[in-house]
Amino acid sequence: MVTARTRTFIAPSPLSLKMTTTSETHAKGTLFSISSLRTHVYDVICIGSGWASRPIASRAVAAGLTALIIDKDLMGGDCPFWACVPSKALLRPSEALEAANSVGGARERITKPSVDVEAVFARRDAFTRGWDDEKLLVPAILDTGTDLLRATGMLIGEKKVDVSSKDGGTAELIARHAVAVCTGSVPTIPDVPGLKEAKPWTPREATSSSKVPDHLIVIGAGAVGCEMATAYSSFGAEVTVISTTAEILPKVDHEAGQLVRKSLESRGVKFLLQTTLTRVERKGDASVLVMTSSGVSITASEILVAAGRKACTSGSMLEIFGAPPAGNPVEVDESLPRQTRRRQQLVLRRGGHQRPLAPDPHVQVPGQDSGECHHPAS
Repeated sequence: MVTARTRTFIAPSPLSLKMTTTSETHAKGTLFSISSLRTHVYDVICIGSGWASRPIASRAVAAGLTALIIDKDLMGGDCPFWACVPSKALLRPSEALEAANSVGGARERITKPSVDVEAVFARRDAFTRGWDDEKLLVPAILDTGTDLLRATGMLIGEKKVDVSSKDGGTAELIARHAVAVCTGSVPTIPDVPGLKEAKPWTPREATSSSKVPDHLIVIGAGAVGCEMATAYSSFGAEVTVISTTAEILPKVDHEAGQLVRKSLESRGVKFLLQTTLTRVERKGDASVLVMTSSGVSITASEILVAAGRKACTSGSMLEIFGAPPAGNPVEVDESLPRQTRRRQQLVLRRGGHQRPLAPDPHVQVPGQDSGECHHPAS
């Protein structure tokens, strides 16, 4: 049995959505508010605008159907705004500088040994278009013929979706064929006294910040934790990584994790492994006090929690179809369907790619994130 998270496609049967014809031309889609909707009925409705929903919607339109994508946040999900794209934009400059420093004939021309932090942030902002989705993903999605709706979507019955907006608008939408729940994943905040109250960074804040803390504590030593330790140490911050694991990057080969850790240590990053937090406290001067199981206490400027992710199904009402409670993965077999108690099928899809992956917005599983509940990976 494998598990996947949130890329959920709900249909009466695997063949309920037949894409047997293609249309080379289609009308451009429209970005709607609830009050401006021209119809409340679509062939396919997708809740969430990340990597799962966009292929579903565009293929439906190509087959001659109508499709609507609903998202309360930036259209495109985490990847282009808070995960894959900005994180790599932050990492690439130091990588290029280190590569040049390792080559004779190039290193002699380097006049400054570190990256220009302001220029790095400006480069990242260019990639995210200043977090303006109408300059980035909205036009691309509309070009496929898919309509967009800025709202919160919630299942209220078979192929029925309730939508609401910040201005108080509400409506009930109906899908002729299927509703796809593509809400991604959200960061997990460990149940440590004082941690939530300290309002820590999540990967979203880490990839979008334009300020460099003097000392950053990173909770978690997975992909995101190591990426942000790499980025912020290259910006000149003191970085301490705390993890319960015996080695960093526990999902990869032990020796590989060891090599990455030694490389980070050479940059000045400190590690406290096999260590748990016992308490976190945000001080009056905005600093953060972290107490650990080893008895070590650390005061830092900021704390980043990169300790994993969970399915973003809160408020989607998947429970009415027999799915597990919010935040839990949906169990599926190798072909990714799951029978519900109503004898419907929950089929997890990521466009045409149906290989079960880990719940990480960088990898975007047929079931992560990206997501509309949002973030960068863990």
